[in-house]
Amino acid sequence: SSKTPSNPTSSVAPSSTITSVASSASSFSISSSSSVTTSTQLTIQGKVIAEALMGGEVIFTAGVHTFKASINQQGQYRITLDVPNADTYIPVIAIATGGTTNGWAKLAALHPSINRLAELASNDRILDASEYSGVNISAMTTAEYSLVFEKRGAITTDTARDYALLQHGARTQLERAVYLRELLGKMEKEFSDAYETTLDLLLDKNHINSQLNILREYRSGFSQQIDSLIGDEDEIQISTKPVIGSFLVKSDNFHYLLSLNENGTGHLLTSNSPGGAIMPEDAKYREGEITWVRVENEIKIMLNSPINYGKKVYFIADCPEAVGANCIQKLNSIVLNIVAETDVGPIAFVTLNTTIASADGLVVIENATPDSFANLFDRSHFYNFTAEDLLDFEWYTSNFKYVFNKNGISTQTDLITKNQALVNWKLENGVVVMDGEASLLIPLYPNPFGFLVAELVERSRNSQANDAFKTKPLFKRSIVNINPSDWVGRWNRVENDSFVAAFDFYSSGVFRDGFETQSQGSWNVIDGSHITGLSNGSWRFNYELLGVHEGEHYLIYCSGFEMENFTPQSCLLESYVIDKTFTGTTFWGLWSQPAFQEGDSLREWRFFGHMLDNESMGHHAFKRIAPNKLLDVSRNTILEMLSSDINSIDVCVYGSLSSCDPKNVYRLARGWEAKINRTGGGSISYSFAGTGWGGDSVVLPKLKPVQLRIQPYTGYSFFAGNISGCDGVLDGTFYKIPARETDCEIDVNFSPIP
Repeated sequence: SSKTPSNPTSSVAPSSTITSVASSASSFSISSSSSVTTSTQLTIQGKVIAEALMGGEVIFTAGVHTFKASINQQGQYRITLDVPNADTYIPVIAIATGGTTNGWAKLAALHPSINRLAELASNDRILDASEYSGVNISAMTTAEYSLVFEKRGAITTDTARDYALLQHGARTQLERAVYLRELLGKMEKEFSDAYETTLDLLLDKNHINSQLNILREYRSGFSQQIDSLIGDEDEIQISTKPVIGSFLVKSDNFHYLLSLNENGTGHLLTSNSPGGAIMPEDAKYREGEITWVRVENEIKIMLNSPINYGKKVYFIADCPEAVGANCIQKLNSIVLNIVAETDVGPIAFVTLNTTIASADGLVVIENATPDSFANLFDRSHFYNFTAEDLLDFEWYTSNFKYVFNKNGISTQTDLITKNQALVNWKLENGVVVMDGEASLLIPLYPNPFGFLVAELVERSRNSQANDAFKTKPLFKRSIVNINPSDWVGRWNRVENDSFVAAFDFYSSGVFRDGFETQSQGSWNVIDGSHITGLSNGSWRFNYELLGVHEGEHYLIYCSGFEMENFTPQSCLLESYVIDKTFTGTTFWGLWSQPAFQEGDSLREWRFFGHMLDNESMGHHAFKRIAPNKLLDVSRNTILEMLSSDINSIDVCVYGSLSSCDPKNVYRLARGWEAKINRTGGGSISYSFAGTGWGGDSVVLPKLKPVQLRIQPYTGYSFFAGNISGCDGVLDGTFYKIPARETDCEIDVNFSPIP
């Protein structure tokens, strides 16, 4: 991870601030009040939902003030918080720990401030689960807590807490809660000694995400475990409070704007696909008027008129016309089944009711498509833009650059075409409304580089991409002017506070995607905030540095195939941490094809994306489960990168339920590189296949003779004397090179057939 989050559980106030605790664990204990005269007092009574925690204790922390209470054998606790008024705005942390024999079992919750909690309590100043379900400390509250604190350190206000809760997804929280429930259900510690408690384990993002990714492969998405979780009334309580207002419905693969009016009417806006099996025909977002009703925990949404998503479908075989080209897919209704609640909106399971019909109206398929869990984020918790936030700056999304002027005119620049347009803009309830190609910027929350926003675009770049309406970063340009040497190093791309890919920029002007061929990669500085480069001899990239914050470099990255009049195919907003030592443990991207040799045995390891050819292990596929770990599903083993330098890596292979054994650690050294200078039409390939596009370079094993296969394309021929370099000798269709260690170049000419 690029940042190491502080562990809030270690920030315990001095013992003098801890109130007394009753000695009997079988009955409620009430903490004594503080001696502070100007304070707010609130009594909380709830449960700790885990058998392993019974007989333990719960500690509440508000700023520097801590309060203790015991947990009885029914899992119940009662505690009185007496917080000085100067600190009643600070969110409250609750940590529950098991008894003497179960000290490894720990649950947590991040509550709102005493001020907010007091508003929820009745006149008796006693808060219970009927008024605020969060007082029941559970696997769900602990999963939420871990997601908040893996992204940031202290949460000092209710607003900061709201913004933190807007940053994680529904399925992620449910899966973490399921995993934790299973750990606690065993009633004995069954995890690595690297973690003292269940909470420590959950706060290690790399470990918990890798464990969840492994389980996804073998449990078909946790469906049974999640059903058990959301059916447990002790674990999850759903209130009957009205779900009315304006919501951003956010899932892993779709976004909606949903308005639910008190009179049962409303409005729905989706991207160019609402999720499920619907495949977008074009890039235009869709919208329609709705009627809705809530029946217990289900919100049933009916479109007044079905929304037509076009003619491309997955169910081609079911369409009567040839290849299904004329099938039309329509969305008729949506069911939101509320399965849990958070303080920024409920979590729901989304079911789409769709119709697939032929062009003449014949219904081919009527189906209710279970899609995904989604957050219904209540927009009342979102940030509101002010004019001062936006004026006199350059703002970037992955689609446009915006400059907002005081006169109500915005300059909107398309990052792909570079076309500019002057459009009217205004603020409506904290949202940017424009009359250009991009029509809405809805801020969710601020972050170090600007904001996360939901951007509504009249068209997307690709009709197959579901991004006409999507959440994305909004970066603000700062004045940046860095030296050429500042670009040199291993670039670690950051996503969700983790490194996900690594690229090398050398002072010699050489660029490498991870460890693959370098003769086809180069880069150079344009000015103090711009560089351009070439990858694999054919992929052009341009980086524009927008700002640097706490070691992270925020950039706009535009790329596409190299050509005389270069036009990028796409632009992305990205963040990098640059390691000047060229070390790290992040695996490369899918496009990278590095080649290595193993220690003294010189056995070859060749990666193709997430495929591996290995002389001792054979050919097999991996799935990335963490930045430094790949899972071999068929063998149920993990390949972990332990360390690296410029030309080698250390990896370990071990079972998915075990840990690294030093005897299974392999030192892998990068081979030597042959650059291919070709003329005419033909290819040169190695028995393990080439690394580099078009066969223009290949990494080969050191200290081993190799042979390259020569293959002219149709219409070309190849003759003796048309190839030279690297001390090789032509033998039929193979160019044989003796054992060597250093890089070299091969010249080859394929002659057109007259």
